[in-house]
Amino acid sequence: DSIAVGFLLLGPGVEYPAHAHPASEVYHVVRGIAAWQRGAEPFAVRFPGAAIHHAPHVVHATRTAGEPLLALY
Repeated sequence: DSIAVGFLLLGPGVEYPAHAHPASEVYHVVRGIAAWQRGAEPFAVRFPGAAIHHAPHVVHATRTAGEPLLALY
């Protein structure tokens, strides 16, 4: 019934731990390279311009390496 829009900014060497929630999420990577995990899948590196979708209640996590990540959600 509602939409939230914002930016995710994670510094270098950060792990956003595995979690799940009822909302569906779509991210657009603006800057930086990070590894994203969805469900039981292995972490996959995503580059600027990538779109990442997390369905409701699906466990997901994000890891940055040597640079910050900026993503629109």
